[in-house]
Amino acid sequence: MTTTSRRVWAGAAAVVTMAGLAGCAPDADPATSANQGPASSAACAQPQLAVYPAAVAAGEKVYVSGTWFTADCDDTVEIVNGREVAEPVVPLTGIDVVLRQAGEEVARTTLDADAKGRFSTSLVLPAGATTGTVEVTAGHAEPSSIDVVAG
Repeated sequence: MTTTSRRVWAGAAAVVTMAGLAGCAPDADPATSANQGPASSAACAQPQLAVYPAAVAAGEKVYVSGTWFTADCDDTVEIVNGREVAEPVVPLTGIDVVLRQAGEEVARTTLDADAKGRFSTSLVLPAGATTGTVEVTAGHAEPSSIDVVAG
């Protein structure tokens, strides 16, 4: 390898390293100082749904549980008197859990998440549900689905 090609590779490595570190820079906002502002900017976990069983017959129960149903991040801290203090978790309330088949709502319940942002519930798939897919939604979580099978 020539001296010139080594310099090109070293320069490229430096650019890549600096680009990677750019996202790690501290908050430049003068309103936040080491003793007043947040210790870091956290990415909130997306609300998650778990639905079971994967296949169900009309008239049977569908179990739905959720995690991370909070109004804000529960992984952030604030610096108070030089110490890290976790910000309180604010669970969501009035969460609509809905079952839809062919775009039509077939079952719904409204509930509140617990103190840790979790919930668990069950809904009965109506006797009139037909074979096919049922979409399950809750708040802003990514929808899930189950299959309706012949009973």
